[in-house]
Amino acid sequence: MKIYSLIRYFFLLIAIVFLYSCDSEYPGYKNTKSGLYYKIHYSHPDSVLAKPGDILTIKMKYGTKDTVLYNTNDLLEPRVFTLRESDYEGDLYGGFTMLRNGDSASFIVGIDSFFLVTIHAPYIPDYIKDNKEMYFDIKILSIKDKEIVEKEKQEYLRQLKENEDKVFEKYLVENNITDEPQESGLYFF
Repeated sequence: MKIYSLIRYFFLLIAIVFLYSCDSEYPGYKNTKSGLYYKIHYSHPDSVLAKPGDILTIKMKYGTKDTVLYNTNDLLEPRVFTLRESDYEGDLYGGFTMLRNGDSASFIVGIDSFFLVTIHAPYIPDYIKDNKEMYFDIKILSIKDKEIVEKEKQEYLRQLKENEDKVFEKYLVENNITDEPQESGLYFF
């Protein structure tokens, strides 16, 4: 009798899981109120969320269900960009604001909205216009505040200038050059 009850509960559990997974047009994906389908693969809940204005460094692959259109793994560097405000409800930029440093996720976005609104293409390319959605796989490598990035850039430029001055002074000494620079800062030898 106990085995019969266990089997019955097991099949009931399987049925519930099956029904729950079938409630989405895209199994395994959740849907936001704005209409964006997403699946979080790996989350870092202790990290800060991305917000418009942040500088994101990401790995990204996107395409249709059967065609890869872009993959940062094929490039020398990951993609770096400033996260902007959403162009419309349910766009990819809204998806980025759900992610934290180190997170990995997949998104499904309407192909027409992506090409015509997000990247401002004049039309959907012929070779993919029969598809209705784009699939994005995203891995957040870093999220930096814009002001911090600007300070890092200024510090880098300061160090570069300092190093340049040292190299130039060394050159003048090694080559026994004693001429003074003109008012403009140029040296004539």
